[in-house]
Amino acid sequence: DATWVDLDNPTKSEVDEIVSKYKIDLQSGNDLVLPTNSPRVNFYSNYAYIVLHFPFFKHSHRENNVQEIDFILTKDALITSRFDHIDAVHKFKKIIEIESVVDKKPIVNPTGYLFFRLLRELYGSLFDELKYIDSESREIEKNIFSGKEHEMVLEISNLMRVLLDLDRTLSQHKDVLTKLKDYGSGIFGEHFEYHIRSVIDEFGKLRGIIKSQKDIMTELRETNNSLL
Repeated sequence: DATWVDLDNPTKSEVDEIVSKYKIDLQSGNDLVLPTNSPRVNFYSNYAYIVLHFPFFKHSHRENNVQEIDFILTKDALITSRFDHIDAVHKFKKIIEIESVVDKKPIVNPTGYLFFRLLRELYGSLFDELKYIDSESREIEKNIFSGKEHEMVLEISNLMRVLLDLDRTLSQHKDVLTKLKDYGSGIFGEHFEYHIRSVIDEFGKLRGIIKSQKDIMTELRETNNSLL
């Protein structure tokens, strides 16, 4: 079975323990406690080090901030390190705790499977946000044709900014996921590629919805400008 170690604002002593137990490179250990500017993936003889940034929304749904998650994948462990509370990670942790008690069936390549499922949970939270954005765009459309064109100028700009931020952050995931697909199976076995392809499919659906919503907002902006 695979082990999942989740580090929340890790201390140096916690990282030193991980470095020793899982034979992690010292530089990778140092990276676990420091923010990284851009996503990346590095392959070592016995593990992969992955950095991804995710847009997470505040309760107003008008602002989003970017949160970093570092992943270390070994053949028998998934190690995650983060600097913030992330709802999707905590939700996944509860799911795994329940399954560990209820479901005892073995899983082929469990590390890749854990990584795949965690990413699906993280992407899933963004699908939920996009549903909310879709409902807001429908409300904007209704208001445009109800004589509220002036009020909708700022509403449209705010929603478009959210979509642009989403797209900008997620666009950087593509290169990381592609490299994992191309080289990860050499470390983790052929089943790893299957799991990563599934992640890439989810990622593609997410980007497709974002593009569609950006197109809709562009059309709404043009319509609103014409009415003005």
